[in-house]
Amino acid sequence: MKQLEYYINLMRSQISVRHMLEALFLILETKESMNSNTEDFQSAYKTMLYIANENKITPPFTNEKDFANLYTIISQDISWNTLLDFQYNDKFSMSTFYIEKPLINYFESLISDSSKEILIAEGEKFSSSLISLISSNKESNFTITTENNIYSKIFEKVFKNYKNVKLSDSSIYKYEFINAKYDLIFSVPTFGRLLMNEEKSFLCRYYEFAATENLLLHLTETGKLAIVLPAKITYASGDVEKLRNFIQQMYQLEEISLLPTGILPTTAIKTYLFIIGTNKNSDDISIRKYKLNNDKLEIKEDTFIMTSELNEYTDWNIDRIFLSQNEDMKKYQNSSTKKIQLGEVAEIFRGKSVVSKNEKGNIGVINISDISELGIDYDSLKYINSEEKKVYPYILEEGDILLSARGTLIKTAVFNKKNYPCIASSNIIVIRPHKEKLSGTYLKIFLDSKIGKKTIQSLQQGTTVMNISYRDLSTMDIPYPTIEEQLEITKEYNNGLEKYKKVIADAEKEWKETIQKLENKF
Repeated sequence: MKQLEYYINLMRSQISVRHMLEALFLILETKESMNSNTEDFQSAYKTMLYIANENKITPPFTNEKDFANLYTIISQDISWNTLLDFQYNDKFSMSTFYIEKPLINYFESLISDSSKEILIAEGEKFSSSLISLISSNKESNFTITTENNIYSKIFEKVFKNYKNVKLSDSSIYKYEFINAKYDLIFSVPTFGRLLMNEEKSFLCRYYEFAATENLLLHLTETGKLAIVLPAKITYASGDVEKLRNFIQQMYQLEEISLLPTGILPTTAIKTYLFIIGTNKNSDDISIRKYKLNNDKLEIKEDTFIMTSELNEYTDWNIDRIFLSQNEDMKKYQNSSTKKIQLGEVAEIFRGKSVVSKNEKGNIGVINISDISELGIDYDSLKYINSEEKKVYPYILEEGDILLSARGTLIKTAVFNKKNYPCIASSNIIVIRPHKEKLSGTYLKIFLDSKIGKKTIQSLQQGTTVMNISYRDLSTMDIPYPTIEEQLEITKEYNNGLEKYKKVIADAEKEWKETIQKLENKF
């Protein structure tokens, strides 16, 4: 690894990062073609140009002299195996997509005596771990796919003497990419890109979801797919929901697990590990959250759900599953307290998207940052200039509840009408209680409670930051005493809040007086 980093640093002044692997490949190919004769630089340069042309590579060397300088040093002791470390070099952590040891160790733990045929999709992402993975499991036959021309050549060199390895220059994003079935498949597909228009065979045309459907078609009767996917698979509607339904109907979900943040060095998005099998005899689905412990994934939280239970959900929100099995939530859900869906007693809508705000204007805009545990800081509001009729549907009313829809914290506040109109920003959900049925302050008290926060979290969509849908919020069950009882609770809360504010104000005043007194001594 240090040797490779030395050569990479050596090339940095002459060759861009994205062409370094090509450069190393051409140097090694030239070395082999020259039978290790590194002294005839002119012949070596011509050989390199020929090899580059044969492999459809634009030579990254500016001239014969630059090539000769690098060729003399690098060709002496670098090997094909060394190039498998290329992805893992720190210099390229932001420009290449690769899988680190903890996840590869987990993949390897899935290999059993029944794993006779194993497919490693896009082998370049597994890189230097491929040799140890394959060497440690000699009883299994491995097929490695890649679309990368250079890695295809490297794999040919590295595994030419491995009888249990087959190579396939194919794309897991294309229907019928290979004519074989496997007992075990490992994949971390490309995230977030749409397939080209000509590939219309899949339920969902995002690369990662097309690959999921495609790979499932290549499992044996008892095969399993281990695949890492972005959080979108757990909650998105439309074609992604169709894919979830397809998997639940045709296959057996064996595990849905949240992976630690940063498990894939090239992306910070929230990712999940799925184990999907063809054997539908089992009815248990493991639900887990993993944490990192050196080179291993360790279970942080663990539960299970029956397939029939998961079928009742419209998504794969594991936080909701964990919360539904939480003792406090179970006690709340099983209590005799009367409950009602929030949408039956309130209007719910998202705030307005505002492009630019100013210090002055005729309409106040409340942002998440303006909300604290003491309420809304109206003095810090930004404003827009607009005709009221243009923002009329968004103008807040007395008693509206504001709930943060994004961010890392759940924030709530009761809106008190001012002598100027106000609206909420698009990062806030507005809940407008039907005043004869629901007290806004009572609702805030519930939302701020331990049970209320857990209920909100159960609706949260699976992303790194909070992302609550106002439509989902309407289905949330809230405790529903009579309006008279709600108002009694509200009165007690307001009395306590006023006392709390007074204590804070008095303490702040006393502290300022103390500081002033001390400063006067200087």
